[in-house]
Amino acid sequence: MKDKSLRQLARQLGVSHSYLSQVLNGKRPASEKVAYGLSREGLLSVNGKQIC
Repeated sequence: MKDKSLRQLARQLGVSHSYLSQVLNGKRPASEKVAYGLSREGLLSVNGKQIC
């Protein structure tokens, strides 16, 4: 995740680190807010597939 830790990114997005971990591991769908934040960080492509 570039230079940010999972906890830092979760804090920035306003979600728990456990929720973000589940999203990044494909165990939960990302909310619109989280998907947008991940795309801004370059961790989610336009078509919704993770690129991290």
